[in-house]
Amino acid sequence: MHTIKKIVAAVSVAFAAMGAAHAGQLAKSDVEFIRKAGEAGQLEVKASELAQQRATHPAVKGYADEMIQAHLSVGRELADLANRKGAPLPPTITRDQKNDLDDLAKEKTGMNFDKEYVSEVAVDAHRDVVKLFKNAAADAKDSDVRAFAAKTLPSLQAHLDHGQALAQELKRPAR
Repeated sequence: MHTIKKIVAAVSVAFAAMGAAHAGQLAKSDVEFIRKAGEAGQLEVKASELAQQRATHPAVKGYADEMIQAHLSVGRELADLANRKGAPLPPTITRDQKNDLDDLAKEKTGMNFDKEYVSEVAVDAHRDVVKLFKNAAADAKDSDVRAFAAKTLPSLQAHLDHGQALAQELKRPAR
């Protein structure tokens, strides 16, 4: 019985060492992609939670609900990938993102909030993240990172398309 415990311990140490070695082999650009994707996802969720509370247009509230669900799901997949690759995920959004979120929360109300959320989050942030994921889908060194980016890209593009349509809807005069 003691021998089995030693074997299990040795195998565990070996797997941990292999994981650490693998993480050290992940290209810097792939680690950077994982970090940026994590930050972007967290910002989407936080901004969309704010939109659930502050948005006045039903379509904006619906979009925010959709973004929370989608980005939490992608975030779990990203966390799994990061864990498997030994790449750190950011614990929270960046200081700049927090400032942007604070500005959105403080300065905007009603339809002004809706338009700002749609412009900044649904369109601009998704445009940036689509570019990030397109680049990773094409250029990531690690095949799992590349596959994750390629798999996730169509839904992010759909979020951008939906955000752009929503922006157009908010420009139309109320009936």
